[in-house]
Amino acid sequence: SLDMNSKNAQKSKKKSTSDRDSRVQRVLRESDSAEEALLKGCTHYDMDERGSSASEKMNDIIEIRKTEMKRLERELIEGVASCFRQHHRILNQQPDWNEATKPEKGEVPSALNAYLTEVEESRSVSHGADTDVHKRLKVLAKLAEAAFRTNPKKVDERFKEVNAAANADD
Repeated sequence: SLDMNSKNAQKSKKKSTSDRDSRVQRVLRESDSAEEALLKGCTHYDMDERGSSASEKMNDIIEIRKTEMKRLERELIEGVASCFRQHHRILNQQPDWNEATKPEKGEVPSALNAYLTEVEESRSVSHGADTDVHKRLKVLAKLAEAAFRTNPKKVDERFKEVNAAANADD
């Protein structure tokens, strides 16, 4: 009967759902500042057995987040630079494409131009962001354009197949 209870307990765990993650996310979103959100986010971390203080744990988390942010910024720069290169290739083959503004008539507008406009107008982050984030996104967009200009002919892996097909049509 002990095994049966164990199996039932496991089975019931699978059926149960927790709203903990959604509650934590709601609390973080409702924070007045990034610092407050970080403090609230740190409150549920367990201290390791070495006896580190809450302050040390928070500093560890800050370093992890800084590393993650740098990686994400690099990925964003590389991705947007890749889009600049593809945009450039399309314009070389179809110079009038940049003017496509009527999707209802079958025209395909430039997603890159739309994104850059949203960045410039500080509307590129869903659910909003603070001024510093918008300023940083503007800088990253300029860095991506500079990366494109240093190597405009690079063939990016994500567009390799479509570019090969376009070259075969020529």
